Amino acid sequence: MNIVYSILAIVFWALVLISLAGILKWTLEIILSVGIFGIFLILGVNALL
Repeated sequence: MNIVYSILAIVFWALVLISLAGILKWTLEIILSVGIFGIFLILGVNALL
């Protein structure tokens, strides 16, 4: 039974780490796209002013 529990624990933590990595990747992509859009927005406002 201990072997089964340890295998389940390893699988569980692997899934947790994979999901955390995915969340971090999405967060970074959102921050990058918003940041690039914000830079263009600021440049456009400065050009108009």
